[in-house]
Amino acid sequence: MAVGQITWERFITSNHGARGVRYKFEDLSRQLFTYEFLSQNNVCKYVHSNPNNPGIESEPILDEVNNRYIGYQAKFFDNDADYNQIRESAQKAVKHYKGKLDLIYLFCNKALTTTCDSYMGIEKLLNDAGIALQPITDTSILDLVRKYPFLGKYYFDDHGISHEWFVNKAAITVNILGERFNADFNVDTEASRNLSIFLQNQSALDYYNDRKRNLVEEISSLRWELDGDSLYKYARKLSEFIVTIPDVKFDCIHDVKNWQGMISTAFEHDMTEIETKIADAQFEYEEIKGRDKNKAAGLIRYLGKLNKLKNLFYRLELSEIERNLLNKKILIVEGKAGIGKTQLFANEAISLLNANENALLIIGSDCLSDINIFEQLKNNLRLDFDFEDLIDILEVIGETNGKIVPILIDALNESWKPQLWKSVLPILYKKVSEKNYVRLAVSFRSEYQNSILPERFLELDNVAKMEHR
Repeated sequence: MAVGQITWERFITSNHGARGVRYKFEDLSRQLFTYEFLSQNNVCKYVHSNPNNPGIESEPILDEVNNRYIGYQAKFFDNDADYNQIRESAQKAVKHYKGKLDLIYLFCNKALTTTCDSYMGIEKLLNDAGIALQPITDTSILDLVRKYPFLGKYYFDDHGISHEWFVNKAAITVNILGERFNADFNVDTEASRNLSIFLQNQSALDYYNDRKRNLVEEISSLRWELDGDSLYKYARKLSEFIVTIPDVKFDCIHDVKNWQGMISTAFEHDMTEIETKIADAQFEYEEIKGRDKNKAAGLIRYLGKLNKLKNLFYRLELSEIERNLLNKKILIVEGKAGIGKTQLFANEAISLLNANENALLIIGSDCLSDINIFEQLKNNLRLDFDFEDLIDILEVIGETNGKIVPILIDALNESWKPQLWKSVLPILYKKVSEKNYVRLAVSFRSEYQNSILPERFLELDNVAKMEHR
């Protein structure tokens, strides 16, 4: 958007919704704080803004580049800056974070006089506690916003993208689909689970957290089977360890990739002992199998228990497919006609929307002309800005809520000219690959793959593929 449109007047006008201007300013401050001062961290963590957090908006977080713990404070004033309010926050920060916090970035929409007694008193209060203060105020904030055009589009333009907008667009699409989508048909299939993992939604969290709980329950059920051979002690230790692994949440779902490594490290000795027992029993079985059938049968049963015990230690390991779905940002879903690809996408979108989350459902059959696909999407969605700008807005919405905003485009083969997607998908790939909170899933009938996908598209780093059967 134009530089002249990044003004505080425009910000107030564009953020008069239910959450209010102050909450939106806190969101903007958090995102500027993250992009400016945490983007170079090796470990990307979502910064939780907590209205009850004392002194600063969130817990101190490590700035890995400068090796210091930093925080931020957001102050939006209607009139003049209230130094007393800033001082109160500083006092709370000193009380709760002295020795744990090195620097506070103070975001304020009003100019602050850093040479006045009030400000210098605040600065001294913090400095005496080993905390530096860095103000980012008024036009400096607006200048930062200009570095990130997508923030300008979201916070300083009346774009009209809200949860209600997603719901309305989905309702229109479902109406077009007619009998092709049945809201009462919700079968938990491998495909729906894999799509949930890709989108990192609540169903995916439940799936992984339930895997831990189910394993603990299974181990408990094996007590009598394994206890007679003194094997249950290994399983019990594993169970006690698993219950200490925290459940994954939206901001840490990738922790599931570490679970197997944690188990392998903690139980390296136990797993080696079990492997040795298996090798010894197998050797003994080979030695006597031809001359002592009863003992051989007993060894077979013992080996069965040992292998069952061994497998328990690998039950939380992720498959390669799961790792791809968690890591990649573009998903290609293909399959034969009539097997439920449309049902899969529509059901996922409606489920997310019913849970007060966001999802954009688009159908290829809406693209009924031979003009550029991006123009068709812009027209079909009634946007007064480009579709690529919409992706920027979805990223800000996703980051604000700490949840993925998926774009689900079903049945590309039903477009008037499916081959038009071949030039669009590389652009979408580049755009979505740059995002952290937007993921793109597209579907088409298998026989259209060569017409729709650019050559070697499936080999790109951020592309996962799933065949729906």
